[in-house]
Amino acid sequence: MLCMVFTAIKRRLAAQQGVTLVELLLTLALTVLLLQVAVQVLGVSLTEWQIKTSKTELQQNARFAVDSIVRDLQYAKSITLSGSKQLSFFSDKYSPNAPQVTYTYDTAAKPYAIRRNKNDGSGAQPVAGGSPTSPITISSCTFTSLVNNSAGKPKTIHIALTALDTNTGQQFSIETAVTANLVAP
Repeated sequence: MLCMVFTAIKRRLAAQQGVTLVELLLTLALTVLLLQVAVQVLGVSLTEWQIKTSKTELQQNARFAVDSIVRDLQYAKSITLSGSKQLSFFSDKYSPNAPQVTYTYDTAAKPYAIRRNKNDGSGAQPVAGGSPTSPITISSCTFTSLVNNSAGKPKTIHIALTALDTNTGQQFSIETAVTANLVAP
């Protein structure tokens, strides 16, 4: 459409020495209209990109936290639950000298986080959430025993975790159950 307007103007210019004010205003109005449409499309595209990026980051954080816990729990020798927010177990994965590993859903820190303490003197380190510069926080995490062994100790643990992006309000939840391979039946 704009090309046709310019072609018409070009023909008229060949026959005359200038353009009329109406032609100039019409061309200017059409150009402004096209620019407005382009800016709106760009704005919608940017918003969608931010939402998709947020969703991807949420999923990545939640899956990484759950995967870390699952990989450690599979080789646990003994599991202890301290309420629904703390999980401790013995494993030689990190150090045979300090075999106890503890995962805690830390609601005392803002933002909330999942922390792992390998009891090697390094303290509890965040696995997911807990960064003041990131909008990602862990809004809930629970550990529950599904199956106990013959001694009454937990053998299969259910993990439920929800991550929240405080910028977009999006949430991502993930649940899994893991059975420790080395816990006596």
